[in-house]
Amino acid sequence: MLRTIMSVSAAAAIALTAFAVSAPVNAALHALSPEEAHAVRSDAMKKMGGTMRTLGGLTDQQAMVDAANVYVETFANMANWFPEGSGVGEVEGSLALPAIWDQPEEFAAEITKAQEAAAALLAAAEAGDTATFAAAPRSVLGPVCGECHMSFRQNPQ
Repeated sequence: MLRTIMSVSAAAAIALTAFAVSAPVNAALHALSPEEAHAVRSDAMKKMGGTMRTLGGLTDQQAMVDAANVYVETFANMANWFPEGSGVGEVEGSLALPAIWDQPEEFAAEITKAQEAAAALLAAAEAGDTATFAAAPRSVLGPVCGECHMSFRQNPQ
Protein backbone atom coordinates (compact mmCIF):
# COMPACT_ATOMS: atom_id res chain seq x y z
CA MET A 1 0.00 0.00 0.00
CA LEU A 2 2.80 2.41 0.85
CA ARG A 3 4.39 1.71 -2.54
CA THR A 4 1.07 2.51 -4.25
CA ILE A 5 0.75 5.76 -2.32
CA MET A 6 4.31 6.72 -3.17
CA SER A 7 3.70 5.95 -6.87
CA VAL A 8 0.52 8.00 -6.87
CA SER A 9 2.27 10.85 -5.04
CA ALA A 10 5.18 10.74 -7.46
CA ALA A 11 2.79 10.70 -10.41
CA ALA A 12 0.91 13.70 -9.04
CA ALA A 13 4.13 15.61 -8.42
CA ILE A 14 5.37 14.90 -11.92
CA ALA A 15 2.05 15.87 -13.48
CA LEU A 16 2.17 19.17 -11.60
CA THR A 17 5.76 19.68 -12.70
CA ALA A 18 4.81 19.00 -16.31
CA PHE A 19 2.02 21.54 -16.06
CA ALA A 20 4.23 24.12 -14.37
CA VAL A 21 6.93 23.72 -17.01
CA SER A 22 4.64 23.70 -20.03
CA ALA A 23 2.26 26.47 -18.99
CA PRO A 24 4.73 29.38 -19.03
CA VAL A 25 6.76 27.85 -21.83
CA ASN A 26 3.85 27.71 -24.25
CA ALA A 27 3.04 31.38 -23.70
CA ALA A 28 4.18 34.02 -26.19
CA LEU A 29 7.88 33.32 -25.72
CA HIS A 30 9.02 35.50 -28.55
CA ALA A 31 7.55 38.48 -26.73
CA LEU A 32 9.55 37.82 -23.55
CA SER A 33 12.27 40.22 -22.52
CA PRO A 34 15.75 38.76 -21.95
CA GLU A 35 15.06 38.88 -18.19
CA GLU A 36 11.75 37.06 -18.56
CA ALA A 37 13.27 34.44 -20.87
CA HIS A 38 16.04 33.85 -18.33
CA ALA A 39 13.48 33.37 -15.57
CA VAL A 40 11.46 30.89 -17.66
CA ARG A 41 14.50 28.84 -18.65
CA SER A 42 15.94 28.90 -15.14
CA ASP A 43 12.67 27.63 -13.65
CA ALA A 44 12.35 24.96 -16.33
CA MET A 45 15.93 23.75 -15.81
CA LYS A 46 15.34 23.47 -12.06
CA LYS A 47 12.13 21.53 -12.67
CA MET A 48 13.90 19.16 -15.05
CA GLY A 49 16.61 18.61 -12.45
CA GLY A 50 14.00 17.83 -9.82
CA THR A 51 12.24 15.45 -12.17
CA MET A 52 15.53 13.75 -13.04
CA ARG A 53 16.05 12.90 -9.38
CA THR A 54 12.77 10.93 -9.41
CA LEU A 55 13.26 8.92 -12.61
CA GLY A 56 15.08 5.95 -11.12
CA GLY A 57 12.34 5.30 -8.59
CA LEU A 58 9.35 5.40 -10.90
CA THR A 59 7.64 2.14 -11.77
CA ASP A 60 4.12 3.28 -12.58
CA GLN A 61 3.83 3.58 -16.36
CA GLN A 62 1.71 6.75 -16.33
CA ALA A 63 4.13 8.40 -13.90
CA MET A 64 6.99 7.50 -16.26
CA VAL A 65 5.12 8.94 -19.25
CA ASP A 66 4.35 12.12 -17.32
CA ALA A 67 8.01 12.50 -16.31
CA ALA A 68 9.22 11.90 -19.86
CA ASN A 69 6.78 14.50 -21.13
CA VAL A 70 8.40 17.09 -18.85
CA TYR A 71 11.53 16.67 -20.97
CA VAL A 72 9.73 16.40 -24.30
CA GLU A 73 7.81 19.64 -23.71
CA THR A 74 10.76 21.48 -22.21
CA PHE A 75 13.20 20.60 -24.99
CA ALA A 76 10.56 21.40 -27.62
CA ASN A 77 10.52 24.99 -26.36
CA MET A 78 14.13 25.44 -25.30
CA ALA A 79 15.36 27.32 -28.37
CA ASN A 80 12.93 30.13 -27.53
CA TRP A 81 14.49 30.74 -24.12
CA PHE A 82 17.76 32.23 -25.33
CA PRO A 83 17.08 35.61 -26.92
CA GLU A 84 20.10 37.79 -27.50
CA GLY A 85 20.81 39.90 -24.46
CA SER A 86 20.03 37.10 -21.97
CA GLY A 87 23.55 35.80 -21.42
CA VAL A 88 26.23 36.04 -18.74
CA GLY A 89 26.79 39.66 -17.77
CA GLU A 90 23.58 40.78 -19.51
CA VAL A 91 20.97 39.34 -17.17
CA GLU A 92 21.62 38.88 -13.48
CA GLY A 93 22.08 35.22 -12.64
CA SER A 94 22.36 34.05 -16.25
CA LEU A 95 24.88 31.32 -16.96
CA ALA A 96 24.30 31.29 -20.73
CA LEU A 97 27.64 31.66 -22.50
CA PRO A 98 28.15 33.79 -25.64
CA ALA A 99 28.81 30.54 -27.54
CA ILE A 100 25.02 30.12 -27.78
CA TRP A 101 24.83 33.11 -30.11
CA ASP A 102 28.32 32.74 -31.62
CA GLN A 103 27.71 29.09 -32.59
CA PRO A 104 23.96 28.87 -33.24
CA GLU A 105 24.20 25.71 -35.38
CA GLU A 106 26.07 23.84 -32.65
CA PHE A 107 23.62 25.03 -30.01
CA ALA A 108 20.68 23.94 -32.19
CA ALA A 109 22.35 20.55 -32.63
CA GLU A 110 22.57 20.15 -28.85
CA ILE A 111 18.88 20.95 -28.52
CA THR A 112 18.12 18.37 -31.20
CA LYS A 113 20.13 15.75 -29.26
CA ALA A 114 18.15 16.63 -26.15
CA GLN A 115 14.87 16.30 -28.03
CA GLU A 116 15.95 12.88 -29.32
CA ALA A 117 16.93 11.79 -25.80
CA ALA A 118 13.55 12.93 -24.48
CA ALA A 119 11.78 11.03 -27.26
CA ALA A 120 13.74 7.89 -26.37
CA LEU A 121 12.81 8.35 -22.71
CA LEU A 122 9.15 8.73 -23.67
CA ALA A 123 9.31 5.60 -25.84
CA ALA A 124 10.75 3.61 -22.93
CA ALA A 125 8.03 4.96 -20.63
CA GLU A 126 5.25 4.16 -23.08
CA ALA A 127 6.64 0.63 -23.49
CA GLY A 128 6.77 0.20 -19.70
CA ASP A 129 10.53 -0.42 -19.91
CA THR A 130 11.41 0.42 -16.32
CA ALA A 131 15.05 -0.70 -16.66
CA THR A 132 15.80 1.68 -19.54
CA PHE A 133 13.78 4.41 -17.89
CA ALA A 134 15.59 4.04 -14.54
CA ALA A 135 18.97 4.17 -16.30
CA ALA A 136 18.08 7.37 -18.21
CA PRO A 137 19.76 9.84 -15.83
CA ARG A 138 23.10 8.07 -16.35
CA SER A 139 22.77 6.78 -19.90
CA VAL A 140 20.52 9.15 -21.81
CA LEU A 141 19.66 12.49 -20.24
CA GLY A 142 22.71 13.07 -18.08
CA PRO A 143 25.25 12.86 -20.90
CA VAL A 144 23.17 15.04 -23.23
CA CYS A 145 22.53 17.69 -20.59
CA GLY A 146 26.16 17.61 -19.47
CA GLU A 147 27.48 18.00 -23.01
CA CYS A 148 25.37 21.09 -23.61
CA HIS A 149 26.28 22.58 -20.24
CA MET A 150 29.99 22.03 -20.90
CA SER A 151 29.84 24.05 -24.12
CA PHE A 152 27.13 26.61 -23.51
CA ARG A 153 26.80 27.18 -19.76
CA GLN A 154 29.15 28.94 -17.39
CA ASN A 155 29.94 26.95 -14.28
CA PRO A 156 28.00 28.32 -11.32
CA GLN A 157 30.19 30.19 -8.86
